[in-house]
Amino acid sequence: MSLQSEAQELLVVLQRVIRALECFRHPSGYSYAADVAVRLRPLVAQFEQAIHAHSRENAEAVLDDIKPLMHDVTGASTKGDLEIFSDDTLDRYIEFATIFQESRHAAHSL
Repeated sequence: MSLQSEAQELLVVLQRVIRALECFRHPSGYSYAADVAVRLRPLVAQFEQAIHAHSRENAEAVLDDIKPLMHDVTGASTKGDLEIFSDDTLDRYIEFATIFQESRHAAHSL
C-alpha cells in the first residue's frame, strides 16, 4: 500500500473511533468518551485536510497531536473502561499509527 492509501485508511479508522466514542454512554452519566471525541474531532479534521492537501509534514504533525488521545482511548479500552470496540478498530489504528515512521515510506510524499 502507498503512504497515501494507508493515511486514508488511518483516517477512516479515526473517524470510526470518534463515532464509537460519541455513542458510548456510561451508566453514571459522565461521558469521558464524549469529552475525548470532542477533542479528537477537530484534530481528525485537520488530519483529513493535510491528506487532501498532500502535506506529509502537516499530517505527521497532526497525528503527533492525535496519538496521546488515542493512547488514552486504547488504554481505557484495554482495561475495560471503554468497552466500545467489538471489531478490529483499535488493532487497525495500531497498525497504521506509525506510517510516517516506517522506513518503507521514508522517501514517499502524500
